[in-house]
Amino acid sequence: MASKVQNATMTVIYRESVKLNNVEYGNRNETKISGINEVSQRIITVPTVDTKILVFSASAAAGVFSSTDLKYARLTNLDNTNFVKLTFLSESSDTAQIDYNVKLEAGRSIMFSNTSFSGSYGQAWDGFENVNQIKGKADTAAVDLEIFLASS
Repeated sequence: MASKVQNATMTVIYRESVKLNNVEYGNRNETKISGINEVSQRIITVPTVDTKILVFSASAAAGVFSSTDLKYARLTNLDNTNFVKLTFLSESSDTAQIDYNVKLEAGRSIMFSNTSFSGSYGQAWDGFENVNQIKGKADTAAVDLEIFLASS
C-alpha cells in the first residue's frame, strides 16, 4: 500500500522551573524520537470503577495499539482535585498476571516509551513483561484523562 504519510521526528521537551529563596532551580531536556507515522490523542472520562482505557497487542486493530510500534505515551489527569489509579496489566499464557499501579495526582502526567513493565512485591525481580492493557479508576469523582500516543 502506498501512503502519503511520511515518517516524522517528534520532539519532546521536559522543563522544570522553581524559584526558592530567590534562587532559580530547574532544567530543560529535549529528546527527538524518529520514525513516527501514527499519532492518537484523545480525552476520556474515567469513572470511579475500573475501566479499560488502553489495549496493546502485537499488532494494531480497532481500538488496539501495537505494543511493538509504541514510541511514546503520555497520560495526563486533567482534573483539578481528584487522582486516578492507573493499573498496568500483563497477561500471558506462561506467566501470572503482573500488575503495576500508579496514583496519578490531579494535573499530573505519566510518560512511557514502551510496554515493558515489571511489578514485584516480596519476591526477586525476574524481568519485564509486556503490558497488554491499562485500566483507570477515578478516586471520588470521574476525571478527564488525556491520552497521547505516538507510534511507528
